[in-house]
Amino acid sequence: MSIITDVERQVRERIKELEPLIAEHRQLQEVLETFERSKGQNGRKAARSERKPARRQSRASTARRGSGRADEALKLVAATPGITVAELAKKMKIGPTYLYRLLPALEREGKVKKDGKGYHATAA
Repeated sequence: MSIITDVERQVRERIKELEPLIAEHRQLQEVLETFERSKGQNGRKAARSERKPARRQSRASTARRGSGRADEALKLVAATPGITVAELAKKMKIGPTYLYRLLPALEREGKVKKDGKGYHATAA
């Protein structure tokens, strides 16, 4: 019997020994996922997730409020169909971060529509 055959036999035997451990690992992973899901409903993660809707709401309310920048962005999008966030930021002389939050809010409200990287005003 060659050394390679002997090593191959040892590897196969070890794999057979480990199979029950693999099954146990899967079961323990499922239990852990169950704990994490329940934590998300009752523990720290729930508190974190409760804050997220408030942030989203404030972002959307910026566009609803009719801020000067939102109105300016809408006018520029209407005047320049297909304008990108970078181009819009340059024309408005502001950083693009604000627009990356504002434009999706305007899109949810049906005021603009994204096509590829550019935005178009809707007929609303």
